[in-house]
Amino acid sequence: MDSRLSRESIADRERNSGSVRDYVVVILIAVACVPFIVANFVIIINCNFKPVKTRNASLTVMSSLGGLIWLGATIVVNDHFERREHTVWTICPLWTFWLQACFGFALWLNCMTLHLVRLYILLIRKKNLDKRNNVEWITTRLLLLLSPTIVACICATAFRAIRFKAQLSPVKEAHRKGDCEIQKSVFSAILISLLPLYFVIFLGFAFKLRNIMAQYNEFRQIRNGGIMSLFLYLLYLVTLQTKLYIQPVGRCFIALSVAGAVFYYFWARNGEIVYNVLFNKLEYEKKFLDDLNRSSYRQRSKYQNTYIWELLRKRSKLRKGIMWIKSVRFI
Repeated sequence: MDSRLSRESIADRERNSGSVRDYVVVILIAVACVPFIVANFVIIINCNFKPVKTRNASLTVMSSLGGLIWLGATIVVNDHFERREHTVWTICPLWTFWLQACFGFALWLNCMTLHLVRLYILLIRKKNLDKRNNVEWITTRLLLLLSPTIVACICATAFRAIRFKAQLSPVKEAHRKGDCEIQKSVFSAILISLLPLYFVIFLGFAFKLRNIMAQYNEFRQIRNGGIMSLFLYLLYLVTLQTKLYIQPVGRCFIALSVAGAVFYYFWARNGEIVYNVLFNKLEYEKKFLDDLNRSSYRQRSKYQNTYIWELLRKRSKLRKGIMWIKSVRFI
């Protein structure tokens, strides 16, 4: 009993939940969340504003929601503050599987994939996006992409793959502190192995869009978000293997990395739009529509020139064929 208690106390000292660094990082992230949330409300309110509508406000807000869930669950799972038994923080499957993996990281990444799908339909398939802009179309596609992860989370929860383990204490406490422990690692391995499938889908559409030159092609910003998500996935695997998340420096670095990825991706895509909606709305809309009309005219002219060139080429081939037939008949 005493030796086990000493081991628990040593582990607790190594983890040192609720240190000054933890609180500083959490406060910094909370402060950064304020303009992030305000900007998303601005996008929701101005969802019919043309520059916002072209980037699909619903999908943008869903991506931000997934990023916030992922960030919040990371702070809880990595123990930036003490978790005590019989509280909501000790529902381990909820925070580790459902919020951090499924409706956090996977949702955030798949929203980027759907942005690429919309660009692929518009720029390569040359089809209208009106039917792909409604919430129903987006929700069904997201659920389809998330379905393998949802099934894995249901199985992990049903078989109790992770549980809260309270620490032994010489003093009887009503709410002992502790941490979540994996009981059946096979479910964690399945869930971790599912996530690379999303990167394969993402990279497939990114590869098709890599050479498309269009004025409002957001491929580069979305590609950067995908690269950061891949980096964070690999970083997470390294921290699991080395257990760096136990140390305050390690878990603070992970939390700041996740926050940086979520916030950078949002502001890189939407920062200019949010600023102009708040401070320069009418002029920005006029400039946007002028640029859009100019771009459409160039595309239409390019298409017409291509069509005329193809028509002339076919006529030239036809003329050569007729001349060859005449020459054969003459012979």
